[in-house]
Amino acid sequence: KLAGLVIAVKDVLQLKDHKTTCSSNILKNFTSIYTATAVQKLIDEDAIIIGKTNCDEFAMGSS
Repeated sequence: KLAGLVIAVKDVLQLKDHKTTCSSNILKNFTSIYTATAVQKLIDEDAIIIGKTNCDEFAMGSS
């Protein structure tokens, strides 16, 4: 168990009912309808998702 580990996920990973823009203006109003499997596994292990981190557009850059 991750028991309260605080984690932020990249903005390319879906989190249900939260905005997921992939740092792109075309998705600026998109709200996720599901939670990504990787994120759900973190939640299932009691991790705390505190927010999303930025990235290059569609994660196609060097950061």
